[in-house]
Amino acid sequence: MIKSVTFRGPCKNKITVQIDGTLVAPSDYNALGNSGYWILFIKVNRISVIGGTLDGNGAGFWDCRKLGKNCPVGARSITFNWANDVVISGLTSLNSQLMHLVINSCKNVMVKNVRIIAPDFSPNTDGIHVQSSIGVTISGTSIQTGDDCISIGPATRNLWMDKIQCGPGHGVR
Repeated sequence: MIKSVTFRGPCKNKITVQIDGTLVAPSDYNALGNSGYWILFIKVNRISVIGGTLDGNGAGFWDCRKLGKNCPVGARSITFNWANDVVISGLTSLNSQLMHLVINSCKNVMVKNVRIIAPDFSPNTDGIHVQSSIGVTISGTSIQTGDDCISIGPATRNLWMDKIQCGPGHGVR
């Protein structure tokens, strides 16, 4: 079980993060506060994130929003900002509070053999969100969420997607 964490570059060497087992977000959604993220990689180049499961424990947060309570902004499970030469492979993301995987202002990203799962009633749980990024490939991925399977934001170029299983979400937009 881990609270929000930031890995900040720049780094000179290639980095591999191997996740063996499951990382679990706190069940109290307030523990992540208003950070907007759970696991953040910022300006970390030449990184591979391999295997494992991220359990965002989002049910309490979804209930808070559904009931119209005063909720924090919510957290994305794993975010890459200004990162280049990224590989995300064999990762499973469950029940993110918000988006599961965010790729923002990155270059040369490969997402392969990833599974993303959240109930069809989970709001704003886009599987993968790509924005302001160049050269992103998403392949061999299964996405079952309550919102978009893959959402494409502004300034995204050279995005390639193939072998995507999507549903019950809203598809690719």
